[in-house]
Amino acid sequence: MEPEVWLLYLYGQKLDDFPHLKNAKPRFKGMFLRLAIFLYGLFSQSFFFRKPKVLSESDILVYAGSKNQKDALKPTVERLLDKGINVVTLVQQKVFDNECRNNGFKSVFLGPREIVKVLVVFFIRFPALYLQLRKRHKSLLLYKIDAFCESYKYLVYFDEKLKECKPKIILVSNDHNVDTRSLLAIARTMGIKTAYLQHASVSHVFPALMVDYAFLDGLAALDVYKKCRYSKPHSIHPKSNVFLSGQKKSLGISKFPGNHFLGLALNKLDKPEDIEVVIASLHSKGIPVLVRWHPGLQGKKLKPILNIIDRYTNAEKSNPLDEPVGKFISRLDVLVAANSSIHLEAALMKVVPIYYEYSPVYHHDYYGYVEKKICYEARSVDEIINLYHEAIAGLAMINKKAIQFFSATYETEWEGKEGELVAKNLYEILHEARLESLWGYLESNEV
Repeated sequence: MEPEVWLLYLYGQKLDDFPHLKNAKPRFKGMFLRLAIFLYGLFSQSFFFRKPKVLSESDILVYAGSKNQKDALKPTVERLLDKGINVVTLVQQKVFDNECRNNGFKSVFLGPREIVKVLVVFFIRFPALYLQLRKRHKSLLLYKIDAFCESYKYLVYFDEKLKECKPKIILVSNDHNVDTRSLLAIARTMGIKTAYLQHASVSHVFPALMVDYAFLDGLAALDVYKKCRYSKPHSIHPKSNVFLSGQKKSLGISKFPGNHFLGLALNKLDKPEDIEVVIASLHSKGIPVLVRWHPGLQGKKLKPILNIIDRYTNAEKSNPLDEPVGKFISRLDVLVAANSSIHLEAALMKVVPIYYEYSPVYHHDYYGYVEKKICYEARSVDEIINLYHEAIAGLAMINKKAIQFFSATYETEWEGKEGELVAKNLYEILHEARLESLWGYLESNEV
């Protein structure tokens, strides 16, 4: 079994690559206080007096830990069900909504027996974890020890669920978060095949592919994972079968003609005061702006941004919890964002993407979109304005070859049907088809 410092991958292995994670100081600090927070979360997010329902046996177990992961997996799940494949889908409580309920998805929660098992695992494994973190980053004991202990919860939970539903394949769309890595670790110990569906762009700090089947967007992702192949525990020697199957998120809507919105896509590192500089400059030029923030940006951190948008008559909101990303992009002529996968989604919908750093970033062009010519780069608001007018005039255009490098299905018979393609390949894998005969299969010994 992988140690906790590999299960919580970014903090356990790549903390020095992310200064914003390393320097972040939570409101409550101290090892004992953080452990109390872990125990509080364990009980408050569980149903101590309610026995969880036993999962039915399935061919494929699907797991989504976030809304973006769920959205990426949904088209494949729907097509698998159409093909008569028995699928059980688990999602985190935080993303379990009416749509999940209507589709028969199951919410992750622990019952009394699982809670007791988590506590047993905690008392057995915590001493070794404590010693490891003292050697690596003592600050993690004060600020993040509870996050490392989260792995105990997921190891116990997924051990129970895999024994119940006995799947032939596990399908996930994340490979670096503690919940997903815990699931994959348990599956490996049980000899269950694992599949990974890429749901967003990847970078050089990602872990090695440690799944049996990897459905990557395109050659760009494969090149990145080749560089990551040593980022794994020494005891694990995976051999991933790679399929280039295009960008999976269902965008669903073609670009509406005649729209002239300039879209601003924001992430958690973009500072409100820097965002306002951009909106104010665009307002002075009479350019209509549509602002969308990352789904994880909520509460107190979101409020200042909403207040800024309300101050300018040229600015409108696109709430990611209400408006699908495809509909947002369909209303644009130009998209402006810093390090975000939304650049590729815009290019796929023939909307001109512009890379612009609202605030200083730790990794310039993190996903390589500027280098590989997926998007233009603007170093000032004036350059954004010039590119906006060029796009409307048809002078700034998308790069088709660059798009296909990132999304292998672009301008093929499978464009827009990537979920169906993955479902078709999984169906054939379940029926023991030769991998070489499947669309997108790529022989590679370097991942």
